Amino acid sequence: GAAVLAANEAYDPATDTWSVRAPMPTPRKGVALAVLNNRIYAIAGHDGAVDVSTVEEYNPATDVWVPKTGLGTTNYRFAAGAVAMNGAVYVFGGCSHLDAVVGRLSTVCDSPRLAWSVDYNSPANSTDEGRSVALDSSGSVYVAGFESRPDLVEDDNWLLRKYSPLGVLEWGVSYNAPASSTDRALSVAVGPSGTVVAVGAELRTDEGQDFNWLIRAYDAVGGPLWTRSYSGAANGEDKAVGVAVDAGGTIYVTGYETDIVEGFNWLTMALAPDGALLWTRSFAGFGASDDRAAAVTVDSSGSLFVVGTSGADGRVIKYDRFGVEQWAQPFGAGANGHAYAVTTDAANSVYVAGVEDIFGQATNWRIRQFSHDGIPGWLSSYDDPAKNLDVAYGIAPDPVGGFIVVGAENRADLTGQFNNWRINRYATDGSLMWGRDYNNPGSNQDYAY
Repeated sequence: GAAVLAANEAYDPATDTWSVRAPMPTPRKGVALAVLNNRIYAIAGHDGAVDVSTVEEYNPATDVWVPKTGLGTTNYRFAAGAVAMNGAVYVFGGCSHLDAVVGRLSTVCDSPRLAWSVDYNSPANSTDEGRSVALDSSGSVYVAGFESRPDLVEDDNWLLRKYSPLGVLEWGVSYNAPASSTDRALSVAVGPSGTVVAVGAELRTDEGQDFNWLIRAYDAVGGPLWTRSYSGAANGEDKAVGVAVDAGGTIYVTGYETDIVEGFNWLTMALAPDGALLWTRSFAGFGASDDRAAAVTVDSSGSLFVVGTSGADGRVIKYDRFGVEQWAQPFGAGANGHAYAVTTDAANSVYVAGVEDIFGQATNWRIRQFSHDGIPGWLSSYDDPAKNLDVAYGIAPDPVGGFIVVGAENRADLTGQFNNWRINRYATDGSLMWGRDYNNPGSNQDYAY
């Protein structure tokens, strides 16, 4: 890993020069600093192997360090905050390294701790999947997906469930289309008024059609408000896969539709809060390529970002709120690369997650940053220790800064395991802050969306 430094340098604004001063006696990173009575106090941190509680005092006038009483053996901490006031130094917060280096990623500050978990098994004891999650302003959690119901002589049924901030189920609704075939909710979002919008697809073989878009809006207690469906002219496979709601309640839905000549094309719709159609936009790549949108997000300025696959690579398109294209960029993941998720932050940077195909490593997670104006920025990737199939499916901003990416990693190197959940937290510069995985007790297939 990178060296942990003890460097101490002074800057003179009058001459615009730097000078080397006496280094800290204890090299460390994540050190807290405070100034009191013309002295600088370096407090705690991480020495490259363990967290430390060391406190050292620096006198700039004499260029001398003096050790001081540490925080104590129960106060090892990293990246704490410090401030001097009324003749004393106050130290706040920080974190301790957990699972520091165990053949995997180091845990960094704000290491996650499980608050709660819930699962759902339908009465049929068959295949049930949660595909999307959203939060409202009170911290309630909405999960969209589907349940397989052969016990009802039905196939997959649309499923939407709401949980309290503590994980207690508040309500759940399901939907079975007239064909009693495959109906799946694939994305969910919550509007500013509390309206819950879920999108997905219903298989309508009863009407001689394939999958149709399905958009359903619910009130805060799960009551239906309105439903909208869409079938393309080809009566082929048409699926809505992503939804976002802006501050004014306008709903943006993206997905794809079948074109007889061009194959699959992207399709994005804007809907009024009551479900009325405002506009539609489509995108077709070169020739009869496989073009499928995968996700959509809207930022604080009302700009819309849609990502997906176009031919052999991913693509990012920005629209304004009226559906006018502002720019488009390739994801740059090469052959078999796909963009699956997108989010923005308070600075309106755009972050896209998906996969890249690397020779000798199968597929890796790929996360790429773009400026609000479409200029490609940093690039980050993740490859599991087995160098097997890894896919990033979801991304969301972290309220305290940075963002979270979720997906799957194939851990065939671990006896009896296959695909495991993977959750990584990144800083806004793309550096990995921590990573966690989950393998269910049956060591079977686990995917995080």
